[in-house]
Amino acid sequence: MKNWLSLPKHAWKVGNVFRLGFLLFMRDFQYRFKLTYLGYTWACLRPLLTGVPLIFVGSQFNFGSTAELGISYPLFAFVGLMLWQSFWDGLFYPQWVMRRTRKVLTRVRFPYKAILVASVCYVMFNLIVYTAMIGVALVVFGASPGPEILLGVVSLPLLMMSGLAIGTLLAPLVLVYLDLRYGLPLIAGVALWSIPAIYVTPESGPLHVINTWNPVTYLVNTPRVWLTGGGTPETTLFMAVLGMFLVLSMLSMKFYERTIRIAVDQIL
Repeated sequence: MKNWLSLPKHAWKVGNVFRLGFLLFMRDFQYRFKLTYLGYTWACLRPLLTGVPLIFVGSQFNFGSTAELGISYPLFAFVGLMLWQSFWDGLFYPQWVMRRTRKVLTRVRFPYKAILVASVCYVMFNLIVYTAMIGVALVVFGASPGPEILLGVVSLPLLMMSGLAIGTLLAPLVLVYLDLRYGLPLIAGVALWSIPAIYVTPESGPLHVINTWNPVTYLVNTPRVWLTGGGTPETTLFMAVLGMFLVLSMLSMKFYERTIRIAVDQIL
C-alpha cells in the first residue's frame, strides 16, 4: 500500500528532473544560436562541412566502387557519417553539457540526472536533423530501399543510446580530469577511421581486424544497409552489440549516480 501511495511523489520527482533538464537544454541551445548570424542553419551546416570534404577525398581515392557497394559512394559515405555522428553525439554531449553547467553545479544543488536529460535533448535535436538529411540524400541519389528502411530509422535512436552508455560514464570524470575535454576531439578523428563509415572494410590486413573487432562497425553497417538498400545486413551482430551497450548503460548509470556527488564536491 505504501508503495502505491509513494507513486505520485516519485512521478513528480521524475517529472521535475525532465523539466529541469529540458530547461537547461533550451537555455543553452537558444544562447548558442542567438549569437550567430546564420542561426539554426548551423545545425545542418556542421555535418555537411564535416562530411563533404571526407566524401570528396574518399571518391578521389576510390574508397568504394558503386558495383561493390550496390549504391553510389557519396550516399554510402554520407549515411555512414550520419550514423557515426549519431553514436558520437551520444558519447560526447553528456560530458560537454557537464562542462557547460560546471559553474551552476558549484552554486546550486539540483538533480544531477537533469544534466543527462539535457544531453539527450541535444542529441535528439541533432538526430532529427541527421534523419532529415539522410532522407534528402536518399532522394537526391535515387536510392530505393525496401520496407526495412523503417528498421533503419528506428535504429538511429538506438545508436544514440549506445553512445550515451559511454558518455554517461565519462560525464562525472570530466569535472575532475580536464584531460577528457582536450582528448575527446583527438579521439574522435581516430575513432572515425576505426570503423567503415566512409570506406569499405578491407578483405585483409590490420584495418580489417580493427573493423571486425570494433563493435561500432555493426552499429553503422547494418542500419546503413536498411536505410539505403545496398549490401547485406548483419542483424545478429547488430543485436548482440546493442545488448552489450544495454548492459554498459545500466552499469554507467550506477557509476554516474555514485560518483557525480563526489566529482561535484571536488570542484567546490
